Amino acid sequence: MPDTPEARARQNIDQLLTAAGWIVQSREDANLNAGRGVAIREFPMKPGFGEADYLLYVDGQAVGVVEAKKEGSTLANLPDPYLIAAEIAADLQAALDQFSLIAADLKPRSS
Repeated sequence: MPDTPEARARQNIDQLLTAAGWIVQSREDANLNAGRGVAIREFPMKPGFGEADYLLYVDGQAVGVVEAKKEGSTLANLPDPYLIAAEIAADLQAALDQFSLIAADLKPRSS
């Protein structure tokens, strides 16, 4: 993994999530049945909204999002958390639909 601020932040977040009991996976290797709590890195949102840094699942259901910020950033200049949550909730179904397509592409095809 390259030694960039983003890579270091991801390593730190991965360690914190793992220490808290989450199974951290890349979206390419996503398996929602890997354990009770699964965190998927760089989850694609609906077109134009980029990616959630981590989408959190409990028992196969999406329950939360982790958005990483640059180290040293404060929360003072961020939009209202309720506005952010409303935007995420509005886009979550589209993201889940997209994830279903990705998961279907990853399934082995029977001959």
